[in-house]
Amino acid sequence: MKIRNLMLLTLSFVSLTSHAEIKNEQKILNGLLSRGGVIQRKPLSNADLMSLCERGFTQAYTLYGGANKTVECSRGTIRYRGSKDFRAPADMNRILEAIHASFTSKEKTFVHCNNGAHASGYVAAIALRTFCGISAEKAISYWDRTLNGYPLQEPNRTNLMNRIRKYQIRAELELNAGQKQAYGCPN
Repeated sequence: MKIRNLMLLTLSFVSLTSHAEIKNEQKILNGLLSRGGVIQRKPLSNADLMSLCERGFTQAYTLYGGANKTVECSRGTIRYRGSKDFRAPADMNRILEAIHASFTSKEKTFVHCNNGAHASGYVAAIALRTFCGISAEKAISYWDRTLNGYPLQEPNRTNLMNRIRKYQIRAELELNAGQKQAYGCPN
């Protein structure tokens, strides 16, 4: 057992000191949800997952599908899953339910797309609408100001903004007033 722990600690150190492929990381809801991007739409590497795990993340989602693995670190494990189509209500609901379930244990979730701007920003905007009860216009404003210089051409921009407006919020996932304050929901 001691050898296994030593191996995990060594792997964790290597992953923390290696060149991460995560870019444009942004924290939401006091860091319980974070979003970011990756180099060339590649899935997160084991080193990146190990690094996230060491930072306390227990789940990660790629918005480009195809991921389904679990990585161990000295702090526990992180489960990495892919979204079949994050724009589809059923898939978005699955992601939101997993994030919501992690709130009670204060586990952290990482969601990524290519640049950490458009798709992950869309998921974050929907999460803020769902969990914090903010208006669609405030969610769009959040999405727009956090693009970090990654422009989106028409009609894709209008399409994403309309998706944020029209998303059917599940009221049972909204946080209570105390949770909203504790998790730093915007007013």
